[in-house]
Amino acid sequence: MTYKRDFGFVYCLSRVLDRLGCDVCVCSNTDYISLPMRLWKPDVVFYETIGRTERLRKTFPDAQLVLWNAESCRFDTYPPFELDIASDPVKYQYMGRVFLWGEETRKMIIDHARKNNWNWITDDLDRFEGKFVVVGHPRLDLVKYGIKKTNNGKDKIKIGIISACSGINNGKFSMPELLLDDNSADDKFTMSEEFAFQAKYYQLTKRMMTDFGTDKYEYSLRPYFLENIPAYSSCELVKSGKLNIDNSIEFASWLKKQDLVIGAVSTTMYLVAAGNKPYISVDLLLERPLERIVFAQEYLSGISRHCPRTYEEFSRMVDNYKDFSLTFDSSPILMNQLTKYLSAREELPVLFLMARQIIQSAGKNTQKPGLPTSLCMALNSLRTMYAEFRGVASSKNDYSHFRKSDLEIADTEFGNTIEDILASIPHEQKESVMHGKCNCGK
Repeated sequence: MTYKRDFGFVYCLSRVLDRLGCDVCVCSNTDYISLPMRLWKPDVVFYETIGRTERLRKTFPDAQLVLWNAESCRFDTYPPFELDIASDPVKYQYMGRVFLWGEETRKMIIDHARKNNWNWITDDLDRFEGKFVVVGHPRLDLVKYGIKKTNNGKDKIKIGIISACSGINNGKFSMPELLLDDNSADDKFTMSEEFAFQAKYYQLTKRMMTDFGTDKYEYSLRPYFLENIPAYSSCELVKSGKLNIDNSIEFASWLKKQDLVIGAVSTTMYLVAAGNKPYISVDLLLERPLERIVFAQEYLSGISRHCPRTYEEFSRMVDNYKDFSLTFDSSPILMNQLTKYLSAREELPVLFLMARQIIQSAGKNTQKPGLPTSLCMALNSLRTMYAEFRGVASSKNDYSHFRKSDLEIADTEFGNTIEDILASIPHEQKESVMHGKCNCGK
């Protein structure tokens, strides 16, 4: 699990499951196969990294494995990663559920099965439908539900900047490490053009703040999770209080507070569109190299009115930001991808659809009870504290680690979102799944 990307929806899913009658432990990469977790004996293990499948199977042989792959957003540009499980009859057999982002992904897997004679799928498509279930994208729930910020006209206009600078501000490696490697190939994209784009991104941020000032505007930068986030604290604009560096757990929590969002092409555009936020893309303005970014040119062509080519045009768009709301309805390309690759069949919260399938996958509990949930969580907390004490999981070197205190912060950040999601679920739907109870490890 990548903390700044995945933890928000995982935590909200855990709370939905809890309210539906399940015992739930949320684990970091530090403790997901720890001794306390093994002794807890979960009925279901939910995870987001497909490469961990075999290790989890060996660690929890009596649990149902349920996967929602966090890197599934390949649309029609790459074969879906879930093929790794579908193509292997052994993995296919022992998986409890594989959650898919959209209906088109399910169709692509079936097409591969027919072309390659995977008879374990094609001979029993009903079983496949029960294992590979389209649920949609849970982070869209985090935008759709919960309290949304509204500007009453008296507040300063909040400009949110989605950082895209993990190349030149990276906590994992230094610039010499990256540039002075032992690879004879000259990757111009990585070594020059993309780095130049990222440097110009920072320059644009500074120029915009200088030109527009702080009397009317507030500025908040949302770092990319691979960035060296603590490095921002030494920046003059940050120390002076002019530029806020967001520390929310979830991108959607930050997004809902902004009046205008500035960014570069990425899958965050779907979250912006889900929130109906005014949006400006700086890819063309800053001459970003787009050849190596899959689907970038197609997406930008679908939001061309949001893509200034000069600073003067950019400034006019900031002045008139309310005219540039990005919605799925305003872009046929985004709507096509939403419909095919990001939506479930049912008009219910994605997190509820996931929770319902997790509970159903558990079936009747057959394992002997393990450690009490409270004891398991307490022991894992001690392990986490010890890892922090040793420096094994500092914020600089492990972007997948989280601390026990983060669970308490999450209660505040996501409380209203969780309540809103639960309130939107019809009573009879909740009642239909609350009779089942399972231990769910995440």
